[in-house]
Amino acid sequence: MARNRKARAGNAVRLDKVSVPASLKDQAYLAIKGAILNLKLKPGEALVENDLAEQLGISKTPVRT
Repeated sequence: MARNRKARAGNAVRLDKVSVPASLKDQAYLAIKGAILNLKLKPGEALVENDLAEQLGISKTPVRT
């Protein structure tokens, strides 16, 4: 068994590491930040949790945190 493992190790396929998907909180943060930087959200405009959550299609909790 050890010989087989060793033989396979020499020609093993190299795979990319799996990345962990961003949390909803992080996705919401990036979406809101992007909207601010792209001026989709205007300076001085009130940010309403309910509206942001609805537009993002998520609950208020990830928007709030």
